[in-house]
Amino acid sequence: VPRGEAKEHLILWSGLYALSSALRRRVKVPKELLGSWTIYPYLYIVVVAPPGKARKTTTVGYAEELLKQTPSVKLADDEFTQQSMMNDLSKSDDGSMSILAGELEDIIRPSGDMIYGFLTSIFDGKGKHSYKTISRKQEIATNPCINLLACTVPEYIAAMPVSVISGGWASRVIFLFEEGVRRRKFFYTDPAEKQYFLTQPDREKRLIEDLAYIATMLEGSFKIESRKTEKHIEDWYVATADNFPLDDYKTHGYFERKPAHVMKIAMLLHIAYSDQLIITKADFDRALEIVGNTEKTLPKVFRAVGMNPYASMTDRIVEYVNEKGRIPRKDLLVHFYHATPTIAMLSDIIGGLIAMEKIDYDEVDTKIYYKRVKK
Repeated sequence: VPRGEAKEHLILWSGLYALSSALRRRVKVPKELLGSWTIYPYLYIVVVAPPGKARKTTTVGYAEELLKQTPSVKLADDEFTQQSMMNDLSKSDDGSMSILAGELEDIIRPSGDMIYGFLTSIFDGKGKHSYKTISRKQEIATNPCINLLACTVPEYIAAMPVSVISGGWASRVIFLFEEGVRRRKFFYTDPAEKQYFLTQPDREKRLIEDLAYIATMLEGSFKIESRKTEKHIEDWYVATADNFPLDDYKTHGYFERKPAHVMKIAMLLHIAYSDQLIITKADFDRALEIVGNTEKTLPKVFRAVGMNPYASMTDRIVEYVNEKGRIPRKDLLVHFYHATPTIAMLSDIIGGLIAMEKIDYDEVDTKIYYKRVKK
């Protein structure tokens, strides 16, 4: 694990992004296996965390350091519009581009909401994508491919149009929600850390050589290792395709596309250790585990989308009461008085949390205390 504080699963996804950027559309699970569609390994990944938490930009940096030294991988400019991106794709030899953004907003702001439709269309794997510029010039990208790794905060996700979340662009994204770090460490001077640092240049050199090889030498269609493994995957698909959480419409689009996400990761996992284009049962099961782990926090990613502006604040109240265990009413009001226009509104919100049994209360000598709910 690299020297730093970012959690291991974020580092893993950074590595998967680097692999997908190297592979682009060079490998695939073909129509021969899937009937009427093809799966390519490119990815859209967005890390979501509160400001200053989880070391989001550090995660992006791991992939960037490798990819900027990898031939055949084209990195997007730090700032671009939909039109400039389309222009770059149309001029690219293979129609590919990798986007790394410390702030997702920097990608969306220049073009506004129409960038979502553009990214959605590219992700869906069309053989050609055409775009007419303001000057009426038509630009065409052949076999376009975009890999995306970006970071943002929960408030930015909450401000997205509901249509983008429920069935459009967001359903094609792997969201990684994180609220903390793996560890707290300021200095890396102990012997083990020093040794890791001294060997890092050689390790980085070998990784770049591997990515360069993957980017230029691997190409073709994946196969499934056996009929037994094919049945294993088929049984999973049939059993789960229509069996996903119905209480949150915002995740329905994601679960419809989950099989594609899993197969993308299975391809990348196999390429990480073998040149043979064969998906094994172990590849599929590990991919299913990795993708499944991201679903545990999806509700936190989308919880404020389309909700009232005080939704995230109510969550903070619950977390604060749980942290304190028991707290006087006065202290709770003082801590959150700035969060609503009036104290009366704040009191109503607290009353609602009690009614929903998110927090509890008791009264001692006419003084009210709020406390965590006993489980």
